Amino acid sequence: MTRILFLLTQDLESPSGSGRYLPLARELRRLGHLVWIAALHPDFDALPQRQLEIDGVQVRYVAPMHVQKRGSQKSYYSPGKLLAVSAQAAWQLSRAALQIPVDVVYVGKPHPMNSLAGLAAHFLAGRKVYLDCDDYEARSNRFAAGWQRWGGGALRAAPASFSPQGDHQHARHARSANRRWGSS
Repeated sequence: MTRILFLLTQDLESPSGSGRYLPLARELRRLGHLVWIAALHPDFDALPQRQLEIDGVQVRYVAPMHVQKRGSQKSYYSPGKLLAVSAQAAWQLSRAALQIPVDVVYVGKPHPMNSLAGLAAHFLAGRKVYLDCDDYEARSNRFAAGWQRWGGGALRAAPASFSPQGDHQHARHARSANRRWGSS
């Protein structure tokens, strides 16, 4: 049985959370693995419950998301506040990645906050880290500065256990992960 932690920069009501990561986490749990999700939430301060269990998957909302959303109203932080919120998110996701006793860390839809947490888990705790990119932002967006395009080169140079992953067929992906990480 493998212990797996998903690090997400969105909540489980978001399209990626509800349509990709939660179904994959549920399937991995169904296959006998222990699964946690540490995630950010767009209305963190209003959450009635920050820790819950969904079909055997342990979910922890650890910090505010980099975008605020109340009901259907979305708002954005000022640049200074965004920096503070992002730093808090990176810190709290890193704490979760280091404190929850797991074998594998799965960074979903990477942003700086969960990517830094995944790197901390790998380099400070020796955990295997898998990176799930469902799109390639550096190619699809216009980045004027070289540092903005650096991420792709960093991924190619990353350790073997820091592997880009992407697959929209949850059950097949979970069975493949089950074979890689060991059956229960």
